[in-house]
Amino acid sequence: LKKEKKINLNLKKIIIKKPKSNFLLIFSSIIFSFLVFFIVKLQKKINLKKNFSGITLLDTYLDTKIDVKDFVFSNLMKNLKPKQKNEIIFVPNFLFNKNIFSLYRNIKTLSLKNYLFKEHYITLNEFLGSIKYNLFGHTQFKGKNFKNFDKLNISPLLLKELASKTNFYSELQSRLKLKFILNLSTSNIKIKKVICRFENQSVDRAWNYGFKKYFPFLETLGYQDFLYYPHLSNQSPTKYESRAKIIPEKIIVTGKTVKKNRVEFNKNQKIVIGPSLNKQNIFSNSRCKSSHKFVLALCGIKPLDELMISWIYFVLKTNKKLKVIIKPHPILPLNKIENFRYEYLSDQIIINNMDIARLLKLTEVLITSGPTSVMYESIMYGCKLFYLFLDPYDLILKKKIKISKKIFIFINDKTDLLKNLNNHLKEKHVKKNFKAVEDYYTKINKKNIKLFY
Repeated sequence: LKKEKKINLNLKKIIIKKPKSNFLLIFSSIIFSFLVFFIVKLQKKINLKKNFSGITLLDTYLDTKIDVKDFVFSNLMKNLKPKQKNEIIFVPNFLFNKNIFSLYRNIKTLSLKNYLFKEHYITLNEFLGSIKYNLFGHTQFKGKNFKNFDKLNISPLLLKELASKTNFYSELQSRLKLKFILNLSTSNIKIKKVICRFENQSVDRAWNYGFKKYFPFLETLGYQDFLYYPHLSNQSPTKYESRAKIIPEKIIVTGKTVKKNRVEFNKNQKIVIGPSLNKQNIFSNSRCKSSHKFVLALCGIKPLDELMISWIYFVLKTNKKLKVIIKPHPILPLNKIENFRYEYLSDQIIINNMDIARLLKLTEVLITSGPTSVMYESIMYGCKLFYLFLDPYDLILKKKIKISKKIFIFINDKTDLLKNLNNHLKEKHVKKNFKAVEDYYTKINKKNIKLFY
């Protein structure tokens, strides 16, 4: 970014604003974690010692608001044989859920399947001790001066971040995960390999560090079912993280176009290509007739979604003939987007919560921005993409993306968006199969599915 003339990164001083109170976030994190802990303790622990050949542990993320929804490995089990299924055990991370009854019901259901709960291996004292450390552990760094970054003293910034507890829930779950792995190491359970969904966040780092420390000869893998987004540089680990033993031995990516990006900061990082477990519909050659002219797909990042909404409002107010379908992101409901109003321009806006794969088959022109998988998926389904320039990292994306600029169009501002929408209102984009699909996504086959067991 420093090389970009449009961006000024000549920082001389860091000004730190007074952080907002995170009391409610901390309180709700503790209460939810307590609920999960006690509900799990009421369930019977899975018997793993009967599996003499060894198991594979998969760290996954579950939404239990209504039914159980696995965001990572939802299509894995249907592609395995019965013997292979018995070798796989899931270790769930639960997303926040205010519905206590559905949480209890779903945990009880999962306890009868091949799920191992870390809470079964953690005592109440260890649980309470983790909360205490999370609340007060940062005080040990008070007054500490860290190494300067680019001639800047960033110590005040780091100390404020440690004290803010903005990511209290992730911090707590990471600490509990380390306790779980330590206690698991004394249980005489035979483990062949461990796999996490590797976004290089704190819970992923705790998983990798714990298994590398307490199971030093175990194979550790990180599954990345997402492609290249320069906005999320943390997804490409560094050599310093490798030395700290917080990243997996191998990273599984789903397309060869990503391999170069994943070794950007560490040339020695091992990369293997695996299947796109949740994107197999992309390989279908069937193309529906485009019935949706313009679709705006939000990315789930609040500031970017608010900007996209403001751009859409501008073009719709300017040209009353334009109509746009809005596809909300699953993690950010529309009522959480402050500048969105249902009643505003209601005759020009339609809200559509259809499954994204089905929606893209019906879409002619997709509008989006930010690090979202729909950016690539829309191209695979033959859509024309209008990508809105909203973030400095979009400059890097524009330079590195290898997709034809005829179908991947960067939109510079609101006026540019209006111009392109007006032009395509009169034109018809003929959808064609994207020829290089397998450079981005990989079909499941007998060889690559073995990575998971």
